[in-house]
Amino acid sequence: MAELAWRNRVLTTSLVAVFLLASRWLWPEPQTRAERQYLFVITLGYGHLIGACAFARRHAAGLVPAGVAPPLFWSFAAVSVANLFALYAWLSNLSAISFLPLLAVSMWHIVENDLALGRAYQKGLALGVLPRSLEE
Repeated sequence: MAELAWRNRVLTTSLVAVFLLASRWLWPEPQTRAERQYLFVITLGYGHLIGACAFARRHAAGLVPAGVAPPLFWSFAAVSVANLFALYAWLSNLSAISFLPLLAVSMWHIVENDLALGRAYQKGLALGVLPRSLEE
């Protein structure tokens, strides 16, 4: 099964390399190429988030505190996320250092996904719940 995980990693790396070479060929001007690559990656990222939200509905229902109406809670959550995006946009105009926390979260996510990939191949591609302990 470890071979299948490595094959997946090599295939993914190859697809990214092909994407970068194709985008360089399609859009030779660096600014245009960067914009198109960004749009592509953002589309994948939002698709990833929307899929996570759709499949986590039952789990998310348990986040609503007792005695609080679910629409009120989810409105609060939506406004909080919008405020965090606004804060991020404001900070990104002040300094490039504001990107470091998000880079750290991205790196953690990559490592977490890679570990989950290895476990999924060991369990017949059934991912299940991700362990919360640091040992895992």
